[in-house]
This record gives sequence, structure tokens and C-alpha cells, in this order.
Amino acid sequence: MKKKLAALGMAVALCMTGNVWSEVKAAEEVGIPTDFSYLLGEDTLVGYAVPETRGVYLMGGTSALNKESSTMIGVGGETRAKVVCQVHVTTILERETTLGWVRVNSWSKTNENATSAAVARYLTVDRGYCYRVRSSHYANSDVASSYTNALWMAK
Repeated sequence: MKKKLAALGMAVALCMTGNVWSEVKAAEEVGIPTDFSYLLGEDTLVGYAVPETRGVYLMGGTSALNKESSTMIGVGGETRAKVVCQVHVTTILERETTLGWVRVNSWSKTNENATSAAVARYLTVDRGYCYRVRSSHYANSDVASSYTNALWMAK
């Protein structure tokens, strides 16, 4: 019951930000659902981008990180535009080391004549580290970034 309430709470929070998840071609090709609800769970971290008020194209962006199991995580990022334009998202998974945050993997998606762009992946990761997700969001000339808090993957 607690897990269902947490998932419902995250879904409501995402909806309240005007978050409309778009189709992700790469996800469709491997049979992953494209509504991102599969990323939401008890151990979900979400980061939001709030663009400068002077921006005319960018509405916002989101980064998401979810612990699926003791060795698997879900990673996602989305950019939303106010008008139809070129929309881009770059999502980076990072791991904390003694030297700081190190890039594990990254994904990008650009959509022309669109109002959103999104990427999502499931990954197997090493245990005993903290992970976070950073995303860069572009809509024509407007830029913003978002990031999640760190997620500990216990040994």
C-alpha cells in the first residue's frame, strides 16, 4: 500500500507541473512503455528545470531516477516547449567516486517541429555507489538544466 501511495504521489506531482510525456522511439523499439510511469516507484527521485522567465520557447524539463532492484535503475529525462520548435534533451547518469561525480552513460534526443523530447533507459549498475541524473534541456535558443538527488545502491 505504501508503494502504491508513493507512486500515486509522484504521478500527481508530475501532472501538476504540466508534465506530458512524449513517445520515445528507442523505448518503443525495445518494447518499453513510453509514458514513463514505469520509472515511478518508492525509490524515485525527480529533478525539475525552471527556465528563465525571459525564455519564449522552453516550458521546462525533468530528470528522473528510479531504483528498480538492487542492481537495476530506470533513468529518464524530458524537455517541454511552449511552442512547436526544435526540442532537445541530453540525460546523463553519474556515479559518485572519491574524485567526485563521474559520467556512467548519456543519451540525447532531438525532435524537430515538436513540443517535447524525451529519453528513458533501464540500466544495470554496480552496487555500493551513489548515482544521480542530470539533464540539459533546449528549446530553440532557450536552455535550462535539471538534476536529481543522489540514490544509494547498497551492497
